[in-house]
Amino acid sequence: MELKGKKVLVFGAGKSGIGAADLLNAVGACPVLYDGKADLDKESVLHKISGNYELPIYAGELPKEVQESLDLVVLSPGVPTDLPIVKGFYDQGLPVWGEVELAYQTGKGEVLAITGTNGKSTTSGIIAHILEVANQNVIHNLKGANMLTGVANVFALSVKPFTRFDYAVIESDEAYLTKLYDYMPSDYLVVTNLFRDQLDRYGELNTTAGFIKNAIDKNPNLKLILNADDPLVATFDRTKYAVYYGFENVEYDCNYEHKSNAPAEAFNCPCGEPLEYSKQFMAQEGHYYCSKCGYKRHQCNYPANVKVFNEYSILTVKNKGVEYKFTVNLAGLYNAYNALAAIAFAFEQGLNQDEIQKAIDTYHAIFGRTEKRVINGNQTVIQLIKNPTGASEVLKTVDLNSNIVVAINDNYADGRDISWLWDSDFEQLKDAQKLVITSGIRANDMATRLKYAGIPQERIIIEPNIKKAIERATKSGKTTILPSYTALLKINNEIKESR
Repeated sequence: MELKGKKVLVFGAGKSGIGAADLLNAVGACPVLYDGKADLDKESVLHKISGNYELPIYAGELPKEVQESLDLVVLSPGVPTDLPIVKGFYDQGLPVWGEVELAYQTGKGEVLAITGTNGKSTTSGIIAHILEVANQNVIHNLKGANMLTGVANVFALSVKPFTRFDYAVIESDEAYLTKLYDYMPSDYLVVTNLFRDQLDRYGELNTTAGFIKNAIDKNPNLKLILNADDPLVATFDRTKYAVYYGFENVEYDCNYEHKSNAPAEAFNCPCGEPLEYSKQFMAQEGHYYCSKCGYKRHQCNYPANVKVFNEYSILTVKNKGVEYKFTVNLAGLYNAYNALAAIAFAFEQGLNQDEIQKAIDTYHAIFGRTEKRVINGNQTVIQLIKNPTGASEVLKTVDLNSNIVVAINDNYADGRDISWLWDSDFEQLKDAQKLVITSGIRANDMATRLKYAGIPQERIIIEPNIKKAIERATKSGKTTILPSYTALLKINNEIKESR
């Protein structure tokens, strides 16, 4: 839609709504702002807009004559689509956009979506950083706000009038990907892996896989970048263009080379027979095959060998027959997979080894993904845990000579079902040498799990208050914090307040 001269209602007077009004004004539209709060401070809103343009504001009630004069409605994140007034817009035949669609239409560049159970935030973070180092203008939901409202906010607040973004790097929750594609198709989709996660929200893996397949089917021109080592992800080849990345060999030169006891998923071949493995690297990821029909792992466009050290990995990646070596300063095989996905995308964009390595060298882990901070004068590592496979891989890398805080909540965003704690390999903490503190809403349950993992009950400290638990641990020396998602948010806020 050509927006110049169009009268557009922005529904929602929050920060992103004001950003949407500014954007509409900049492209020549005539924005009108509406908010359902009758006591809205209109003067305060007008002070926040960029520029001196006229912005009519309506609060509580929207006059009929205004509604009938509209050409388009833009809904801010969080506005329910079943409100009577919103239903009235649809009945009137008005086009109704989200802020994602508005930003997409006004500043379109290349759009890359990243989804999967584990590794979305790190993979998208590395990709965004690679592109920024290559002097591209990048929009990115940096802090993992990966549901539709979070993505909308990122777009509404990031797109500058009259300025095209070169790339939008969007981390998307698996279940919300298809909804995202209702508003904003992407040019590329990276799928990292699929593991059991929040069964009360998503159900079994086939349900999650169905969400992603439905999203892909909405976008037939999508270019796919898929993890060949994951037998479920490898089945997503549903478009004309798909490339694969994966490891040919994995070598360990560190103190956590032992195999995790976390249960791996069992998958059947499309012919119905159970898949077998010649190499199995992590959970169900590896070199799989079917002895009955001959089905096997896809040949990789970007195959790699990896050597895993205590705090970094060295990847040797082959691109069009030429080998390139990269050092990734992140611990764990799971982060090597994340880096390989990012490198595969970068090669797809024609970037060279020097550009990619420069970005990887300067990449800093973010928001609880092997995040390193100094708290109370001591080195602290914060690493999100949220499902059996991810947690078990993280637990391999924990410094057993550090104080350990395990903070577990069971809020909606975490998943109410905490049975995953019993499938996670907490036995890897049984030789912990210093403080072991459980915290969060499910501190007592976590303490019970650690007792059964082999940690003597008398050595386990239960402190439900997350702030107090962190204070006690970090004042006693270097610390590793292992939080669930909402516990991570709490930790981040507490640290900010203490600065």
